[in-house]
Amino acid sequence: MRSLKVRLGIRFHVAVALAGASLVAVGPVAAETPYLHAKVGVTLTTMLADQAVCEKRADDIRVPFRMISGGAGSVAGVATSAFLAGWAKGREENRLRKQSVDGCMRQMGYARVSLTPAEVDEERQLGGVDAKRAWAARWLQGIDADRIAAASVPIVAPLPRIEAEPFTVGAAKLDAASLQVVAGPIARGGLLVSGQLRHRAIAKATAAFVDHYGPVSFSVDEGAIFYAVEYVEPSPVGASTIWCGPVHNRSAFVQTTNTKCFQSTFDDYRVYMEDAYAPISGLRSWMFGPPADEQAKLTLKTGALHLTSGADDPTPTMDLELRLTGIGARQVWLEAAAMKDKSSIAFWKGQVLFDKDGVAVLPFWTRRLVLRRDGNDADRVVAALTPDGDGRGWTDTPQAPATPAVRNEPNASTPFRPEPAAGGAGTGASAAHAGGMLNR
Repeated sequence: MRSLKVRLGIRFHVAVALAGASLVAVGPVAAETPYLHAKVGVTLTTMLADQAVCEKRADDIRVPFRMISGGAGSVAGVATSAFLAGWAKGREENRLRKQSVDGCMRQMGYARVSLTPAEVDEERQLGGVDAKRAWAARWLQGIDADRIAAASVPIVAPLPRIEAEPFTVGAAKLDAASLQVVAGPIARGGLLVSGQLRHRAIAKATAAFVDHYGPVSFSVDEGAIFYAVEYVEPSPVGASTIWCGPVHNRSAFVQTTNTKCFQSTFDDYRVYMEDAYAPISGLRSWMFGPPADEQAKLTLKTGALHLTSGADDPTPTMDLELRLTGIGARQVWLEAAAMKDKSSIAFWKGQVLFDKDGVAVLPFWTRRLVLRRDGNDADRVVAALTPDGDGRGWTDTPQAPATPAVRNEPNASTPFRPEPAAGGAGTGASAAHAGGMLNR
């Protein structure tokens, strides 16, 4: 039996639990309507087995611990900050795990069907696991297709999802014909490849959008232009492509307009914002780097942001710089930045291993960037762009967690290895996630 998890008042029930416990998944206390995952013709045994698979995938979801500043110099202030940070971390992890299970079950064809008050009361009055299991089995066999179909409609209007294509990463579409390799040995910080890029996709808001987060309104004008951002990374909530554009914020005390980025899940819009206290690679009206774990964001649960493709791009071209940001005994670190009006935003960072001959190869879609350690200076490389790529690109290399300040190599995830992976395909985006049974 799986156990009932309790953290700071947020309960998360991850399957059939203790004897006598309800056959329901548990979310934020008193915050959600109880529900079961259902699809036409499914048995309770099959549903529980599928849910167990999704819960296992969600077990590893973690949120970084981040202190909330306040009470500097005060023991009480530090203790309060630590408590709030731990509370927020636990709450966010449970929310993401539950969303992960919900999304995973949706991928298997299930809908999250809310129970009626009468059904909740009926289930609650039953005593013992066997009686509750029998009730849930009857409920699953008796639910009609129309009710399942109604529960399958996303709570917010989904944003478009763009597909991967050669020479695209993040918000950028590289102009393959413009790429130029810098000649000669290149040291740390040196430019390897230059060229031009543009946005990989542009869309326009077909109607005005407005929603509220507490006392602050978030609004988008009809006709506002958004650009797409897509990173091939596992997503615990099955989220859409990120779309960035101009957003108006209004309250009794402030009226501002700046760039924010929207990402739709089944349940809500995630809104990524600029945050001076948790800087990311960058967020501007023309480019957004990879969202960091500490990236400021909030969720909006109503309204409908409708975007359609085909609009003219207000920033048709930008300059590309791919630089060597570090070189070690076993690997090199690389960083790509978009340049516009003397501003620079890094939109990709990666690392590549040297082979036994001192050669590191970055996949470049239809090409390969071959970096050979200089025979006269081990801290320099010579670059060449060859036309023999296997279709893989930069997102098939691991993201670099940090740029080394010296030759010392940081403790990082295993870098990309030059030899092709079995099958020669890219990693693709992971979409596994899932929820629970009922929520109380």
